[in-house]
Amino acid sequence: MIILWILIILISIIIIGFIISRNKANEQRKIPKAFLTDSHSPPKIILLVLDSLMDEPLKKAIQENKAPALASF
Repeated sequence: MIILWILIILISIIIIGFIISRNKANEQRKIPKAFLTDSHSPPKIILLVLDSLMDEPLKKAIQENKAPALASF
């Protein structure tokens, strides 16, 4: 009788583990189509935030070549 209970518990653990791993695999495959590229991986994004920056000092820094990376923006 004890062997039967042990078998039931082991089979239950195996089934639960299979279900959990299958759900995780499905979650990893859910990438929105808008973010897919030719390589099927999400694109790399850089977010640049310029906070509390006034227009005139920025223009002056670009003209004096102190901010060459911002000149393209």
